[in-house]
Amino acid sequence: GLEFLPARVWQAAWCSLFTVVLALCDGSAVCAYITQFTEDVFSALISFTYILAALFNIFRAFHESSKEVAFFQFILAFGAFGMCMYFKGFRRTSWMTKWFRNLFANFGVTVSLLIFSGIAGIFKEVNISTLNLPDKFEPTMKLSDGTVRPWVINPLGMEKDFPVWGIFFAAFPAMGLCILGFLDQNL
Repeated sequence: GLEFLPARVWQAAWCSLFTVVLALCDGSAVCAYITQFTEDVFSALISFTYILAALFNIFRAFHESSKEVAFFQFILAFGAFGMCMYFKGFRRTSWMTKWFRNLFANFGVTVSLLIFSGIAGIFKEVNISTLNLPDKFEPTMKLSDGTVRPWVINPLGMEKDFPVWGIFFAAFPAMGLCILGFLDQNL
């Protein structure tokens, strides 16, 4: 029964407080006791999460779309991935000058995504799933009376009063968010 956006505001406030407390207590000194293995496991977990989400989206197209659309999405996804990996290793080749090799190695992901987005744009007759954008630049959430929500979120509730217990309950997910941010920045 809690409103989502005011709850997120309180989570952010609690997370900010916890982060300041960690900084004041020199929480980064704890990272001296964290091994390379822990860092590798954390990185692998995050990478695995994103890779799995991407694969689910690609293979879901084979069940929900025509074979041509699914195959085209497959080619776009794995073509972009292959080009990214090729550009990542471009630094170790003998092509062009060292400056150009470093440029392609550093910006290879952006270049490959732009190239394959352009390829997708050329074949407009293949109806692949794309990001739906609104016509106007405004919040997309509508309030119960049909008006568009304001840009600034009222932490005391948008359509009903936010309960006091919700403010303190938001501290629990904020702890997880704070730990995630701490580990991500300090490992």
